[in-house]
Amino acid sequence: MGNSEATVSTSGMRSLPAEADPRPCAAPAARGCGRCFDVVCAAAGLLLLGPVLLLIALLILLFDGRPVLFRQERMGRKGTPFQMWKFRTMRTQRPGSEGSLITAAGDPRITKLGRWLRRLKVDELPQLFNILQGQMSVVGPRPEVQAYVEFEEPSWQVVLSVRPGLTDLATLAFVNEEETLAICEDPEVHYRKTILPRKLALNVHYLRLRSRRTDLRLVVLTILCLMHLGPRNQDWIHEFPSMEQPT
Repeated sequence: MGNSEATVSTSGMRSLPAEADPRPCAAPAARGCGRCFDVVCAAAGLLLLGPVLLLIALLILLFDGRPVLFRQERMGRKGTPFQMWKFRTMRTQRPGSEGSLITAAGDPRITKLGRWLRRLKVDELPQLFNILQGQMSVVGPRPEVQAYVEFEEPSWQVVLSVRPGLTDLATLAFVNEEETLAICEDPEVHYRKTILPRKLALNVHYLRLRSRRTDLRLVVLTILCLMHLGPRNQDWIHEFPSMEQPT
């Protein structure tokens, strides 16, 4: 394949911000939907999706065995580490063995059931419990592992000033991230050098525009994306700033 990074499709990515604007945000947390919205949404989600969560847990037990859940330390608000939960989609590793932190489509560690769960994005649903516990929000920058966080960088300090979220602008922009990484010669390098800086820039951009209206629109876009009814390209991202300016 040669230098596969050169073959990665960047259609719609060229105009995404490549670097984060590190200027301070004015109380971005106060402009979002708030803690009450998070609690109501998480509680309602767990209540309505309870049978689905139970079914997924039973399928994992049946086809892949224990454990049903996977937890990983991520960086939360103010750089505080917390355990983020997911349904397990990968084969269990032997104690002491460490795999790559990056997962690309077709990764042999992913189980057959796990591929289906990841494709539908339902492996993230246990994070509703993280939201109830106050570790996450419904909308906010996705939490990263410590290895990828540069705590002294101003742009990271902006992102870490709020609770991480279940969905955000960067998640929707890179909804096909695993497929992109799958055609890279070195997914780890491509993630660190190309995808992560763009995600960071989008997160800072989102926090500058954050409001109840922007958060609600991102929730709707996420639902449409999960139903495969969302935008088929990234043109909508260019219209995001004109949606509403922060007050």
